[in-house]
Amino acid sequence: MNTPGENTGECGSEQIPVYRLLAPGSTSLHRYTSTSQVLSTALANGWIAEGYGPNKVAMCGPTN
Repeated sequence: MNTPGENTGECGSEQIPVYRLLAPGSTSLHRYTSTSQVLSTALANGWIAEGYGPNKVAMCGPTN
């Protein structure tokens, strides 16, 4: 896993963004996803995205 651009949240070529979400009201319950639909649903349910750039990308993973 690689770190995305600190200001942009962009991943390098052949990498996908991975998002880290914090549960509402929690200080330690996290979930990770690379799926934008899961991210959107979690955010709509009060989860908090943690990461870099405007899209809050936590890390970059391989595409395969």
